[in-house]
Amino acid sequence: MLLPVLLFAQGLKLPQHFCVNEAYVMDDEALVRGSGQKAWALDLITEYGSDTLRRHVLQARPLGRRTAFHADRLAAARRELDEGWNNWLARLFAAVREECAGRAPEALPGGSGWEVLERRLLRGLEDLREAYSPDAFDPRRAVGLLDEMVRAAADFGHVNAHEAHRPTTAGRHLPVLAAQLAVARALGAWARPVMPEGADRLAAALRTRPGGPVSAAALVPPAPGTRLAPPSGPVFGF
Repeated sequence: MLLPVLLFAQGLKLPQHFCVNEAYVMDDEALVRGSGQKAWALDLITEYGSDTLRRHVLQARPLGRRTAFHADRLAAARRELDEGWNNWLARLFAAVREECAGRAPEALPGGSGWEVLERRLLRGLEDLREAYSPDAFDPRRAVGLLDEMVRAAADFGHVNAHEAHRPTTAGRHLPVLAAQLAVARALGAWARPVMPEGADRLAAALRTRPGGPVSAAALVPPAPGTRLAPPSGPVFGF
């Protein structure tokens, strides 16, 4: 009775589907410094942030069998966000600051391999939408797909990084930055079901509306000339 009343009070739609799983249990590694008490979610959120904790729990979802909590795997989730997601975004924001005075470039997405990357992202998007759907709910698959998209975007940025240093082809690097900003904007919508705090922080950095549907319409860069506002710290987790 309580949860429907709270949803009604907030003007939210009642759930239409429920996706269940087996128990998620705490193993001995979760004992807090020998005190005999288990690690509480609030303690873990305080230490790792909601993005890291949500990502880890969804990736370890106990489907068809019990899954145990392992502190080292939670730490690995933080490393993946830092070394993969945040590292790529930091390099992208730095490049925009250095090459475009911190504003979204006046260019359409492009660069060597952009068409291939775009097709790969859109194929991954279809799988992601399926993984989010009630009939085929699979958050572990969703996390894997999002990581794959970030790695592909980071590789694209590295492959095209030399364009910024060509002496006779001024401006050829701008489509590369626009392409990566388009991916970043898409991730602000596509990753929000998994990591809403970081996704909203990314949307704020790009000066775009937070949330939005998980669709191909999100794969566009911010309007040319938009002054970006990257955070002083990591975008996802902390």
